[in-house]
Amino acid sequence: MPASVHPQRRLPLAALALLLALPIAPACTGDDNDADDTKPPKDEKAEVKAAYLAYWDMGERLLEAPNPDDPEIPKRTTGKARTDLVAGLKRLKQEGLRSSLGERYVHDVVGVELRGDDAALVKDCAVDDSSLVRAANGDVVEQSVVTELLQVRLVLRNESWLVESSTRLGAWEGAASCE
Repeated sequence: MPASVHPQRRLPLAALALLLALPIAPACTGDDNDADDTKPPKDEKAEVKAAYLAYWDMGERLLEAPNPDDPEIPKRTTGKARTDLVAGLKRLKQEGLRSSLGERYVHDVVGVELRGDDAALVKDCAVDDSSLVRAANGDVVEQSVVTELLQVRLVLRNESWLVESSTRLGAWEGAASCE
């Protein structure tokens, strides 16, 4: 049964509110006699997963050194995810805080579902063992381990998958399975 998770502790995951965007190879055009027909078909689910994980690579970097003006943010996010991420980074920066990621911190994509040609849902079983620390001296303000099952919506914009929104489907204290 999901345990209640302290809302302030979840700042790293909530602040990012998910997702990113990677360029997608242009669609093939032309007739069946083109020499380029030997290219393998696109694996859109793999592209969505790669974009999602790239979002978290960016997020981890920004949680450790908050910068709400980072130029990668608009390349990986849109909508509520961007708004939440920027607001969370501003808050961390204003309060002189940052995250320090632990050894068990991980995002495990357990499913990708395509929704038409321009949207996808990612399910992520994430373990967050990060500590909230004072940026100036590294003093730990808060530390815990929580597992969250996240559902993240990505949208295709200008040939890039962007994280648009995130919903927490469940949360458990400690490192746990999402099953």
